[in-house]
Amino acid sequence: MKTLNSIVLLIFAFTTTLIYSQSGSASDDNTTNVNTSNSSIRSIHSESLKYIEAFEEKGFEILRVEQDIILNEAKRSLRSLHKGVEYVIVVFGDKRIKDMHLTLNKFNVNTKQFERVKSDRKTDPFALVSVTPTQTTPYQFVIEVNSFSNSYDAAHYGLIVMRKN
Repeated sequence: MKTLNSIVLLIFAFTTTLIYSQSGSASDDNTTNVNTSNSSIRSIHSESLKYIEAFEEKGFEILRVEQDIILNEAKRSLRSLHKGVEYVIVVFGDKRIKDMHLTLNKFNVNTKQFERVKSDRKTDPFALVSVTPTQTTPYQFVIEVNSFSNSYDAAHYGLIVMRKN
């Protein structure tokens, strides 16, 4: 699992470097092109496609892609994960996000509540967790922005759920 995380992190870091070198740094807010404007979802859509391509080239199967706007409150997304399958969940923000976090919660059938399994709370504009469930059950992905760039209070994020083929 640690090797898989390292591979995903390297792919993600390399692709992120390419994306930001093509679209400008996180502090470059003078964009006038409608396709990459600060309020357009097109930039996160474009980034998502580049990540998908990079992960698929390395043998990952993309199971889910989600793109949405995020404010100062956490977003939650649900998906059943299957026993014995190694999953990698990546969340990333557009250039308005300086730091985002991802928490993975597992549904406990006894308590009927979600319980924290893993989280990535490092200071990065992306977060990554991996898990191999011991039983098939619903999981909740909690996406949070810890800090926005400049004075922003909203941004777009992308979520990719994948597994190694």
